Amino acid sequence: MKRKQHSFFIVLLTFTVFLLTNNPITRPFSLQMLLLSLLVFVIMIFLLKKKNIALVHSTKFHYLLIVTVLFLVGVTGWYFSPFFFTLYLLAIMLSFVFSSFVSCLFAITLAVLFSFNVGEVDLAYDILVILSFLTVIPLSYYLRKEYVKLKNQQDKFSSRKF
Repeated sequence: MKRKQHSFFIVLLTFTVFLLTNNPITRPFSLQMLLLSLLVFVIMIFLLKKKNIALVHSTKFHYLLIVTVLFLVGVTGWYFSPFFFTLYLLAIMLSFVFSSFVSCLFAITLAVLFSFNVGEVDLAYDILVILSFLTVIPLSYYLRKEYVKLKNQQDKFSSRKF
């Protein structure tokens, strides 16, 4: 159940940020929205550190990180952004923090959104970029599987008595 909630919320965040940064009415304010999300992000880090709460355990922190990265990429041109590579890293991070299913839905959502820009630069190049973004899906499955395997080995090793 949690997996469906996280995946729905992340897809909703992605569509919302995409619409806010592409809508002609809200586009002039997208830089301010990015700066606001960065400010809230820094304040949240400060407050979580002050309360001695690990950042890894805060779901709100992860959602705010996702929004901040999406605004950063959106403000600088989405498909043409110099920060486009952070979306690959964000998709991989989602597979570790939430699940591979959430990461897959995030990657598919972005691939669908970016497919509207296919042909603006070069048709073959644009298709290759979208296909390369979809390679995050098997990569995240593989990395998560290896991480779980290493974690299990580490737990077995630490539980042994000498």
